[in-house]
Amino acid sequence: MRLRLAAICVCVSGAAAVPPPTTSNLSVGDGESLFVARYGPRDGEPVLILPGPVGSDAAHAKVAERLAARGRHVVVMDPLGMGRSARPRGADYSLAAQSERIARASARLGMTRVTVVAQGVSASIAWFLAARHPSLIDGIVSIEGGIVEQQGTPGLSRTRALAPLARTPIGRMIARRRFHRALVDASHDGAWVTDSVVDRYLAPMLHDLPGTLAVLDRMQRTAPDSTRRVLPAVRAPVTLLLGRDRRGEAGAVRADEVAALAALVHARVDTVDRSGPHIQQERPDAVVAAVDALPRRALTADRSPD
Repeated sequence: MRLRLAAICVCVSGAAAVPPPTTSNLSVGDGESLFVARYGPRDGEPVLILPGPVGSDAAHAKVAERLAARGRHVVVMDPLGMGRSARPRGADYSLAAQSERIARASARLGMTRVTVVAQGVSASIAWFLAARHPSLIDGIVSIEGGIVEQQGTPGLSRTRALAPLARTPIGRMIARRRFHRALVDASHDGAWVTDSVVDRYLAPMLHDLPGTLAVLDRMQRTAPDSTRRVLPAVRAPVTLLLGRDRRGEAGAVRADEVAALAALVHARVDTVDRSGPHIQQERPDAVVAAVDALPRRALTADRSPD
């Protein structure tokens, strides 16, 4: 184990101009499809980005563009029910099921070994993915993602509480204003929270509001997975990036979750200066640096949980 709690100070050049991503929807089961945005050269080293429940590829464009400019093949993939992926109401939204869909979609794209960047609850999908498909994962960078048992997190509950407001024009205006304020309050410097950013974050949810509400409810009712049980089977190098809001308060990852992740075979925990929990927006270069700094997989034992 390697643990270093320190502030990152990185100097990575800004992203050069890269072509806009190509987008598609990949079928991974009956009525189930995942939205995919692909950046950079197809023969570059692959990086798989798993966004959180809100934002889709818009939340990670800065990181994706910078990695693509450095020759990486970047795939931003929304888990089922999130972002711009399909919202089947009867699907299994357990973390284990989500990880299997990601594995199938990765195989369809011809990706056999990837570095994963996962935000929030999607980090727990990444833990299952790494435990169940160890040969697929070269390393994981978790952005404010600890250890959760189901997608019905407090953050998702807050989103669920705001979503019904969007049924009417006045309610939509109120929800938008509250969402904008929540992003600013969670930031070190809220300058990145522009009207355009807010619109892009909310667009996937508002596009299918009834479907969004139904899926959020189902996620909250899905039986928990034993995420801690699969952690010992994670053999890939892991870096957990933590931010702090403008009040200096830590994000959503509890101290016991940080300790459990730090106990992995090859783990590192870093606090990013001048950033709240949305590190991919406020300090995208820190995320790029963390991807570049991941060591090659030290242990390759093909070990899966029972």
